[in-house]
Amino acid sequence: MSREVRIDVQKNGSRHRIVSKSASLGEVGDYAQRVRFNRFGEARVIDATITVTSPIPSDLMGAVAEIEGES
Repeated sequence: MSREVRIDVQKNGSRHRIVSKSASLGEVGDYAQRVRFNRFGEARVIDATITVTSPIPSDLMGAVAEIEGES
């Protein structure tokens, strides 16, 4: 059974459309699977919601954000 993770990003307090990206988490029991999302564009405020589609509970082990500002 394959699982999927989706991230929905809303920019600037709902003044822009929501950007959605998804990726496979692999089969149940595949604990080494990594997921990476890139290129969400520019915004002053970003709200992110992470959703996992699986009937089995899943844990988020960690998250990293690399944020680049103007120089």
